Amino acid sequence: MPEIKHNFIKGRMNKDFDERLVPNGEYRDALNIEVSTSEGSNVGAAQTVKGNTLSTTKDQNSNSFTLSDNAITVGSHADESTKTIFNFIHKASDLTSTGTFSGRTRFEGYRSDVISMYTALSAGEDGIVYPLVTDVYESRIRPTEFQTSANGIITGVPTESIEVSPGVNVDYPKGVRVGMRVRLVDPSGIDLYGGDKVIVKQVLASTPSDSAKIITTKPISNFIFNSINDNQGFVFKFTSDRILNFQHGPLETEVNTSGTPTSNTPDGTMITAINYKDNILFYTDGRTEPKRIIIDRFKLRSGDYDTNASITRHSQYRVDDKVNTVTKTFTEDHITVIRKNPTTPPVVVPIVTSRTESEIQFNGVGVGVHYENFTSSKILKIDGTTGVEFAMADSSQVKYEPGQDILIQAQAGRVNWRVGDVLELTGSLTTTRARASITTAHGTSSSGVQLDFREFTINLIEIDEEYQGTSQVESWQAQLVEKDAIYLDKFIYFAYRYNM
Repeated sequence: MPEIKHNFIKGRMNKDFDERLVPNGEYRDALNIEVSTSEGSNVGAAQTVKGNTLSTTKDQNSNSFTLSDNAITVGSHADESTKTIFNFIHKASDLTSTGTFSGRTRFEGYRSDVISMYTALSAGEDGIVYPLVTDVYESRIRPTEFQTSANGIITGVPTESIEVSPGVNVDYPKGVRVGMRVRLVDPSGIDLYGGDKVIVKQVLASTPSDSAKIITTKPISNFIFNSINDNQGFVFKFTSDRILNFQHGPLETEVNTSGTPTSNTPDGTMITAINYKDNILFYTDGRTEPKRIIIDRFKLRSGDYDTNASITRHSQYRVDDKVNTVTKTFTEDHITVIRKNPTTPPVVVPIVTSRTESEIQFNGVGVGVHYENFTSSKILKIDGTTGVEFAMADSSQVKYEPGQDILIQAQAGRVNWRVGDVLELTGSLTTTRARASITTAHGTSSSGVQLDFREFTINLIEIDEEYQGTSQVESWQAQLVEKDAIYLDKFIYFAYRYNM
């Protein structure tokens, strides 16, 4: 019998034709297959799609990556090219009940939304789950120590060990950060502080001589956490504005199973617009402005995982200034694509040069002093050890030609001129114009005397044809030739939103 070879390049199922008449590139029926898109010899071949398996529950520290019982995925994205899966999790960490008081339940713990990143290892199907972005928006804490006065100091709080440098760990209060609002609430939600807005001012780590503590603004109501309200189920409730703000959707009854179980269905809250490109994660939830997450900003400068990251620790955002890594508490400004409107009016500062007052480099080494903020100076010709007025001619009154070197002295010290710059020269008496380039900047005189970086050797480029070698000596004004301004004679128009 003849051998029939069939490829599946078109990747299209065709049930209309008899199986003997199906065009090449199409197929009659398929189950759990995909068409290979590789550049190898098997391009267009049908191959079995792998099934789903639970590959790992380990985090970046090889510990169990465990979510709360109420956690729900509201979005996910798989990037085949990097073997990375991003999971958007609402209530990755949640409150837990710790007792009943007068028929009401007291809750303690931490609530957070998390974007986790699963990265497959090179060997096998296993990988690592890293809590890339964690937004801890509520913490409820029952201290083990009572307050004796309304001084705003809370001690006896749960802590977590944070590695502050290699091999050095410090215990910080867990789930609390500066700026969070503080309430003292009972199981029914009654706040003893009432309308008093109490804010976290400091979060202090433990020391050999003192325990970890939270310092807040002093409550006006003077209520404190003592044994009486502890027995009534009171806890400190810390909250902040939500950043990721994932939503679980309405509670609905399941109809595809026996009984009448209910579950949160992310109807209208599912995040489907997700993209991953150049190590940047983009997404929008249809409710708030689009977000952009630069992956490296939520890792260490070396690119390694942050070993301190967890689903109960608010993420740290890192900015690399090429010298040091500046670590900041993660805020919405770090991921939103929206830029806030200005809060101050514009200030226009006129400048006469684009040059900066940078350090003077001499023979490739900084000299410890900086250029001044000007690029124009009167110049004299050096005659021996002093500067004198001069004509563009030699002692025989022969006019200088292009290519002539002249040793000059700028009357202004540390003028912002550098080797390779072009100067435009104007005679103070004849108004003759000439151009010259700086070939050498001198740090010391020929006798070894330290200068104020004002002596230069220039090479004449051009001079007015009408200039005569017999012209009288004069001083010359030298101006650095810079690029023309974009708007030389017009004020720049620009858009600027400002709220008075």
